[in-house]
Amino acid sequence: MKLSAPEAGGLSRVEGRLIAKFVPPLRPEDVRRCVQAAASRYDSARVPTYLTILIERTASELLAVELRALPHVAGDDDHAADPHQSTVGSLIEQTSRRRDELLVRQ
Repeated sequence: MKLSAPEAGGLSRVEGRLIAKFVPPLRPEDVRRCVQAAASRYDSARVPTYLTILIERTASELLAVELRALPHVAGDDDHAADPHQSTVGSLIEQTSRRRDELLVRQ
């Protein structure tokens, strides 16, 4: 479903809220990627009324999983390596596969 201007604005506000909540330790581009993955789950939605709420909830769940997957070392705020990169990519890939499976069933 193509988002209207107000809905697209709502999506950018969702990104802003999630960036404020999850950055750091996650990176803003990871948050944006998860928001896009969450939005793609609802591509076939016919009624956009609560879409931004659903997208925010879905993206927040994906990001929470990502956060739990990060290695936490006491006193180490530097995540120089990209251990979460593969996790975010994996979650997005799983989401896309799941969506494709559901579309095939319809």
